[in-house]
Amino acid sequence: MIEEFLPEDNTEVYYVLSSGKKSSEETELACAKTIIGDSTTFFVKFHRGKLFDPHGLDKNKVKNAQYRKIDATTFDLYLGYLKSRRGDLLLRAERRCIDV
Repeated sequence: MIEEFLPEDNTEVYYVLSSGKKSSEETELACAKTIIGDSTTFFVKFHRGKLFDPHGLDKNKVKNAQYRKIDATTFDLYLGYLKSRRGDLLLRAERRCIDV
């Protein structure tokens, strides 16, 4: 009876490394992850209340960063930053994360 309420394990998890490359293996160096199941959920690491910047001053503090759920547009901006290192994309992604 309880089995009908348990989710099926048909979800896929992809991790995004600091270079913007996708990996199916969980690693401590991952900056973001995508969980694909019935719906797609995006997570990005945050450190000190801001998006984690693997190319900035806190790049050695990836172990202290925590995953937080974000929307698809913010994820795309962050992924663009990881691939191109354009700071304006990181800034736009951070601004989308501000809770008003």
